Amino acid sequence: MAIILRWTPGHGGIHENERVDEEAKQATSSESSPVCLLPKACRGAISVSRSAVCKSHLQMTKGKATEFLVKSLRYMWLTQVDASMPSSRFRKTTQDLLCAQASLLIQLRTGHVPLQKHFHRIGRVSSQKCLACHTRDKTVHHCLMVCLAHRGLRSQMEIECTMTWGVAG
Repeated sequence: MAIILRWTPGHGGIHENERVDEEAKQATSSESSPVCLLPKACRGAISVSRSAVCKSHLQMTKGKATEFLVKSLRYMWLTQVDASMPSSRFRKTTQDLLCAQASLLIQLRTGHVPLQKHFHRIGRVSSQKCLACHTRDKTVHHCLMVCLAHRGLRSQMEIECTMTWGVAG
């Protein structure tokens, strides 16, 4: 019996390929071969890789956590704080910080810091304008990146960061 192999661009609608698909499905079913004809190594239960099971479980858990987060009422707000949500990047970034440092970073990222914008949102002050420059709302971004009144502090912080880590802010 001669076997001829032919390449086809796809198997949809080609009778021979449909038959091959059926044969492959039958070969992978548990009733494809009598147990006595199988090699001894293939007769018992198939061993399961512990690491593969752990990886599969972790992927399933991450998938469920992501699904839960996406359905939460705060998801849209969280993505504005960190566009990579959900991810483990923030956890990895903060794992070596002291509790007080991580807390401050979370407050800065969520906007829950003692600045005019936050105080106005919770009804503690009447205006959310920056008291230093009076031009824009005093948000975290404005205070740390834009406000001309804080330009000197930003420059000092940039110099210290460069000296400490060799990186410009």
